[in-house]
Amino acid sequence: MWLVAVAIAPLVLAALLGGCGEAGPGASDSTVASSTSTNPPQTFSPTSGSGLPQLIDLGSDSCVPCQMMAPELEALGREYAGSVEVVVVDVNNTDEGAALAQQLGIRVIPTQVFIDPAGNELRRHEGYLSKDDMVAFFQQLGYPLKRVGPVNPDTTQSGG
Repeated sequence: MWLVAVAIAPLVLAALLGGCGEAGPGASDSTVASSTSTNPPQTFSPTSGSGLPQLIDLGSDSCVPCQMMAPELEALGREYAGSVEVVVVDVNNTDEGAALAQQLGIRVIPTQVFIDPAGNELRRHEGYLSKDDMVAFFQQLGYPLKRVGPVNPDTTQSGG
């Protein structure tokens, strides 16, 4: 029994840290490893032009790594409001999300797409990504983000 647990543990860890698998209907060649890439620029903007760099997170409510990223994405949007626009797209529960995943060639979720203020894709990352790593990616891409919001959303004092 112990041998089975040892054999299964790396698979579970890879699934949690890498990705949930295929993105949207008809996706193929799913990748489970976490990776980053710089692709030829393509223009994209799922929202009106805010003049800010964007982080587009393509995932699903049913994906464990996507669920783990939800608080990281919320914190990024809150702490760096006015420096970056965070857009979360559900690729499995909406027709628009599935179409967008197909348009962008998304193979695995979660996938984060880093977009410049002009709407050009700068970089992609497949798999779980922490808030600090997202901030570091923007820094490396030439878009230093300024922290404006609270690190801890719970600013209330406990009383007794």
